[in-house]
Parts: sequence; C-alpha cells; structure tokens
Amino acid sequence: MRLGDAQLQVVDEALRHVRTTHRAFGNAAEMSDPFLFGATRGGFSRARELAAATGAAAEAERLLAPIAGDEPGLAPLLDAVRGARAMQEMRLPEREAAFWVYAALDREQWAVKAWKHVLPLDQDARVAELARIRTTGSVNLTKDDWRTLAGIVGDDPDATITAGLPRSIGDAMSLRNFSLRAAETSMYDNRTSGYFVGHQYFDAWQAAQLPVDVRRARIDELFSGDPAARTKEEWHELTSLLRAGGHDLVEHPWFPGQQLDDATRSAQVVGYERARDAAPILERANAAEQARVRDQLLRPGDLDPLAQSVLRRGQLHRLDITGSEASAVRLRHMLPTDPSNARDWMHDVRAALETATPTGPVTQLRETAYQLLDRNLARVDGERWWRPYDGYANHPDYAELGRVRSIYQLLEQVGAIPVHPSMQPAPPAPVAAAAAGAEQLSW
Repeated sequence: MRLGDAQLQVVDEALRHVRTTHRAFGNAAEMSDPFLFGATRGGFSRARELAAATGAAAEAERLLAPIAGDEPGLAPLLDAVRGARAMQEMRLPEREAAFWVYAALDREQWAVKAWKHVLPLDQDARVAELARIRTTGSVNLTKDDWRTLAGIVGDDPDATITAGLPRSIGDAMSLRNFSLRAAETSMYDNRTSGYFVGHQYFDAWQAAQLPVDVRRARIDELFSGDPAARTKEEWHELTSLLRAGGHDLVEHPWFPGQQLDDATRSAQVVGYERARDAAPILERANAAEQARVRDQLLRPGDLDPLAQSVLRRGQLHRLDITGSEASAVRLRHMLPTDPSNARDWMHDVRAALETATPTGPVTQLRETAYQLLDRNLARVDGERWWRPYDGYANHPDYAELGRVRSIYQLLEQVGAIPVHPSMQPAPPAPVAAAAAGAEQLSW
C-alpha cells in the first residue's frame, strides 16, 4: 500500500469538506432565475449559496494538494475542487456551470471510492484483475467489478498496465467515467441491449489481444469490395478492430470527412448509405477536415454544414480557436439563438463597435446598434422592471439582433472595424454599395 493510515485519514477529512462543497453546488444548480431581474438576481443567489462553502472547498484543496501530486487516482478530485473554487469567486455564477461542477464533484467522489477499492492491490494483482474482468465480459460484471476497473484505469493514466484497453470510443464518455457510472448508478443495469456502451469497450479490448499484423490484414480485407455488401457483423468486427488501434488509418473513401470507427459503428446500426451521408459533426471529422473547417471559420463567406455545427455547438475551442479569436469568429458568423449565448455575443459586438471608425452614411448605424444592444442586454439581464410583461421574458428580440449583426458586417466590409489578426479580411465593398446598405439598414 503506497499511503499510510495517517494520509488516508487526511483524504477522508478532505472528502468531508468535498461533500459540503458538493451540497452547496447542488443547491445552486437547483435555483431557477426569477422572472424579474432574471439571471442577475439568480446569479446573486447562487453566489451567496456557493460562498457559504468557500471555506470547505479551500480546506479540501489544502488537504489534497500535497497528496494528489503522487497519486494519479486523486488528481481529478483536486482538479474538480479547484474548479469549484474558481466558480465560487465569480460575481454571478451561472446555473448550468454550477450543475457541471456539482456533477464533477459527484463523479470524483465515486472515483476516490474506486481508488481506495484497488489501493491494496499491487501491479501483479491488478494485471490479474484486468485479465479476469476482460474474460468475464461486460454483461456479467458486478458493480464491484466495474468499480475495480474504474479504480485501475484511473490510477494508471500512462497506461503502464492498461495498454490495449481503449480509454474512449466514438462519442462515448471515457472508460473510467463509464465504469464509475456502472458501479454507482442503475443507469447501465440493462446490459442486454446492443447499444450498451460497455459491449463496445470490451469488443475493442478483445480485438486488441490479436497481433497487430493480423488486425491490419483483417481491416484491409473488410475495407475492400462493395461497402453495401458488408454485413452488420462485419461492420461490428471492423469497428472493434479500428478501436483496438495498431493501424494508421484516419480516413477512408467510404466515409469522406468522418471519424472512421464512429462511421463504421453507424453503418452497423443504421446501414452504410445512411452512415455515409450522416449529418456532419466535429466528432466524425478527421484531422484534415478539422483543419479545413478552422480555415473556413477564419474567413468571410458562408459556412458549410460542418462549420455551422461547430459554431452552433460551441466547439470553437476544439479547433484551437479561443479568446479574442473566438469572439471574432462569433461576431462574423453567428447570430445567437437563445439567452444563454446572447449576452456574451452582444458584449462582443459592443466591444467591437467601440473600436470602429465609421464615416459618412454608416456613422449613424453604430449609434442605432448601440441602442438595440442596450435594449436587448436589459432584456437578457432582466433589468426591465418598468416593462416586465412585454412578452420577451429574458429573451432578446432576435430580429433586432439580426439588424445589429448586419450593421457589424457592413462596418467590417467597409473597413471601419479592425479585423482580428487571425481573421481574413472581408472583400472591400464599393462606396455606393456601402451607402445603399447603410440606407437600407437605417430604414
């Protein structure tokens, strides 16, 4: 055992403070924003609730920090506690963010339970447990077996003894988090379903037992001939072989622009033609496709369906588009569709307009945009107590935001707004066209 009794007692004491913090975030996540003053008033209420547990979170961090550095199984709990502390420092914490911290603290308490469950096992014992669990199969594992698997995987981040065991598959959660849920909840009690994620992990794990050259030869064989002639069983086998690794395939003509293992899994479930023509999402895109989408987002012009999906789902960071660069992309391409992203978008637009140097017929447009932004920020923030029943609740007027977006695009097009260094400038508009556009927007 790597830790002595005294250190384990420190961990238990830290967990007591984590539970206090966890309850506070649970309470904050249940708070709904009131009709009057909306997210502003709700944010103040959440801030007060979270502040009550500030001392508990700080104490948990103090106790865990000296131990977690040498214990990989505890490091995620320390990260979750630090995430909680960061949110406790926010003036107006959001409800959704409180929920995600609450869920992370929930999961990491389960993870510590799994870590303690396998702590007495040395490396040889863990290898033996992994072999037993693999041969038992995902259908027959007990909750203790899932806990053992989660503990071993979580305590082995460098895959020293878990090489060949897939850490993630397709769009599913990581094997560690999946095993924790299987051990601590009833979410995955029905294991006879063909959609049970555990089967997919274990199929890939079994395939990884084959020699690499055998796997590669079989992949080549299954990727030959007529794709429409492949059976469900063959798609299943191909998916398992791809997820087992040991190959260098990242794309294939059968599934243009898609992540291969995810595409073959879809072909097993819905058939080849539907999988081939599936709606594009970033998780299915290969590296070349992601690079193309990133370049498209940084240029003026229309977005293809994949780029639209990335923007709509808030995945710019996954293409290394962050900070002011992400703001510039949102300003150029996005029209917010709900209050959750409207506030940030409007603040971004206002900051950009303040850097503008409009002249001629477009000068008045900036003042119009300011008026529309101020009015809609008040709606989103609930600061409309003089007109609380005008039908907007906490939603902006999306037609007015459309006008703001058009004004911004026109100012960018005539060169009145500095373009972010990473963004390709829009083609300059002729003076006559700019004047006509300004007149139309003013009307």
